[in-house]
Amino acid sequence: MRHKIQFFIVLFCLCAPALRASTPYQQEIEAILTDSALQGASVGICAETLDGVRLVDIGSDRLMVPSSNLKLITTGAALHYLGKDYRFKTRLAYSGTLKDSTLIGNLYIIGGADPTLGSVDAIATKKEVLFEGWAEALRKAGIRSIRGEIIGDGSYLDGMKESPLWQFDDIGTYYGSGVSGLQWHENYISLKVSPGDRVGDSLRIEFIGPRTPWMNYHLLCRTGERGSGDQVYLYTNDGSRTALLKGTFGLGKPLKNIKVSNKFPERTCAFLFNEYLLKHGFSTRGYNAFDNLADTLARPKKVHSLCETDSPSLKEIIRSCNNESNNVYAETLLRVLGKEMCQSACYDSSLVALDRVLLTLGISGRDSSGRKVDGIIRDGSGLARHNLVSAGFFCRFLRAMADAPCYKDYLTSLPQPGLHGTVQPCLRLLPSGERRRVKMKSGSMTGIRCYSGYITPAHGDTQGQTIVFSLLINNTTADQYQQRALTDKIISALLHSKAPEISE
Repeated sequence: MRHKIQFFIVLFCLCAPALRASTPYQQEIEAILTDSALQGASVGICAETLDGVRLVDIGSDRLMVPSSNLKLITTGAALHYLGKDYRFKTRLAYSGTLKDSTLIGNLYIIGGADPTLGSVDAIATKKEVLFEGWAEALRKAGIRSIRGEIIGDGSYLDGMKESPLWQFDDIGTYYGSGVSGLQWHENYISLKVSPGDRVGDSLRIEFIGPRTPWMNYHLLCRTGERGSGDQVYLYTNDGSRTALLKGTFGLGKPLKNIKVSNKFPERTCAFLFNEYLLKHGFSTRGYNAFDNLADTLARPKKVHSLCETDSPSLKEIIRSCNNESNNVYAETLLRVLGKEMCQSACYDSSLVALDRVLLTLGISGRDSSGRKVDGIIRDGSGLARHNLVSAGFFCRFLRAMADAPCYKDYLTSLPQPGLHGTVQPCLRLLPSGERRRVKMKSGSMTGIRCYSGYITPAHGDTQGQTIVFSLLINNTTADQYQQRALTDKIISALLHSKAPEISE
């Protein structure tokens, strides 16, 4: 009888996810974590088989800043709720009347939050093809002259463009660009920057585009000390046509392309389409970039549709989002969940919508009293340092996604170390066959490095199971090379882990 009781105790300890694992893999990882480079850092690690056997548990319930690992949750929730074939729609319409070949009224570009519109992403429709399609719709309607305004309408998404929790110096960068109902070129502008000849000299700056001639840029940045790197930031506010480019760019540093936030994607789209029409035989009133405020006017309830443009499929957008860690794509997905489920895209409503999707996946993240126990999610991209999520929660989410109908497309969206996207530098010392077993998302900020994803069984291993894992490191002062060396060792150890066998 005593032996039977001991057997069931062992079995329970092996299979209960909430209990601390005691496996060779955990011991190996614990040894790696003693490296002096992680002194003072907070670490949360969880690894489980898909049926819930816990393999590694090191602070798995510890709340951590996940950085871009949060995109795993945003993209998974969007794919689960909206479906792989969901497409964002942009509509061309007009108000007023047609007389002969002249539109006496306004032309509207009505956004549906397509994050790829005007993007250089390979999945996006090229700008010239997009504009020619819209121009052809005008021709078919008999319109060759426009007497009114060309208006970019971004009203589809209500609420603030950026999360109010993002850091101020992030908001002026391309990765801190807010989202709009009508987006353009991922809502950023490209510059070429190179240093002057001496410390303190003005920088050499060339604006690449897209063009925003209504903006007044004050260039207050200077050449910094050699080795000081790129510390150039844009500072601006919604609705302001003035922006400050401040900071330093190190002496001797090679020319660099810098991307800064564009607060007027709606106006940019309308302005560029107007230019296209003028070059292709249409007559317009012109787009007075400095004085035209028509893009702030409300659209009439009744407009006449001319055409509708579809985005790439959600499956393609999510794959690009996870491979390149695209913040605009991720924030758009969160806000559209709010729009579709709560009829509002403000952050409060969008986060309520995300909670509801998690519930449909069987994940609440709350205890019986309704208190959050697995963390707090505050945006879609992970840019807010207010996000707090545990490694255990990531593993439960990844397991839930593995049971969802969209799992195949979700798994395909994740990049492979050494091959794709932001995880391309990872695990380079491993054979390619082992790297291909890993599909994971990275996340990094100053002092933060995170990886979460799936490890599939080795080829021919019929007894093996897919493993979900999450590795979250916060408050590290180690340099990037040291961080990556350590995380590579940890993920390599997980690659060789499997559920322990129970002997009879």
